[in-house]
Amino acid sequence: MRTRKNDVIPPRLRQSKGQFYISYSCYNSEKRKMIRYKIYSGLDRIVSIEQASIVAAPIIKEYTQKLNSGWRPWCDTQTYEDLCDYSVINNRIGKIRQDSRQIRKFVSDFIRIKRLEISKKSLESYVSKLRLFCIWIEHSHKYRNLKLEEITPDVIHDFFFYLIDDRKLDTSTIDKYEVNLRQLFKYFVQRNLIHTSPVINIPKPPKMKDMAARPINDNHLATLLKYIENKDPQFFLACMLQFFLCCRPGNELRLLKIEDIDLSNKIVHIREANGKTGARTITIPDALARICYNYHLAAYSPEYYIFSSRNIPGALPVGKNYFSRRFRMFRDQLGLPKGYKFYSLKHTAAGKLLESGATIIEVMNHLGHKDFKSTLHYVKRHFGNKSEKISKFYPPVMMDILHEPL
Repeated sequence: MRTRKNDVIPPRLRQSKGQFYISYSCYNSEKRKMIRYKIYSGLDRIVSIEQASIVAAPIIKEYTQKLNSGWRPWCDTQTYEDLCDYSVINNRIGKIRQDSRQIRKFVSDFIRIKRLEISKKSLESYVSKLRLFCIWIEHSHKYRNLKLEEITPDVIHDFFFYLIDDRKLDTSTIDKYEVNLRQLFKYFVQRNLIHTSPVINIPKPPKMKDMAARPINDNHLATLLKYIENKDPQFFLACMLQFFLCCRPGNELRLLKIEDIDLSNKIVHIREANGKTGARTITIPDALARICYNYHLAAYSPEYYIFSSRNIPGALPVGKNYFSRRFRMFRDQLGLPKGYKFYSLKHTAAGKLLESGATIIEVMNHLGHKDFKSTLHYVKRHFGNKSEKISKFYPPVMMDILHEPL
């Protein structure tokens, strides 16, 4: 590619009206003028220059290298690294492809920036959903040759109709696709690749069967926990931690290490990399502290995961589906309702906390929620819409009919 001298103004961190961004300019020979580009991704909510400099450094380095190698934002034909593949999650290396007119190239650029900002788990979500979006466009006779700027709201709507009608995805999953695509096209707007985002008025599927975990009633809970304690002591400890700490089983519980439990101060540390809402500290109730003492956790290496193979702490954690699979096995052996899941222990504990007199703020903090909406969901599932007046509703006419006194 031929370039003229001084056709690039290198990327620099800048600030305007309190908003940080990275700016660079390139000379476009067809338009015969310098075109300025801005990168906001990752810098939206940063307020200090120190933090902005840290976040911007790898982005500036990446774009400087690309620009020095001859890359320009408007190039139509060039090789690029395809990051819409699961291999990028662990290896961070994608396949080399050609033809940048396709959406996959621009999605790869977005993922390259996004993986500097988010956790591995969040990256998995972005890659899987955006990869399906790319595959859908590439295999569509109607849309396969579309350029980025030709993707309209109608195209986006057709993709969501495909997710709803063909793949039968539920509302919560559709919402996640919407969030990921909104972020993707917001990035394109910020880079001046398109003028407006086509992700608007997203269609929603009809309400499907409620598969959420149900709270466990007292009789079933006592039967289940006694049975598990007798059959599998390590899994019983997992149930106790899940119930009393109200942590999330995916990473917060599964990746808990011996050193994360401080029995002297009766607190548990959730690491920032493992917590859905970042690092936090959870109070250990006295009852759970007594249970933990009986397991002699201090006898193991502080670096060991509490839940590992051979039913003892070890260097490798149990798999992602271990808790749910183990819980289902014991539940089914006892013939308990299918609505009971390992996560039900957290739902149940939230309700018990409220019954014990804990305030909604205390419950919200203990559950690790950042807003009342999530906490109120737990409250509603445990209490429903209880009313003392409705509970005591018994008009005199019914006493005569039922022949029972008040």
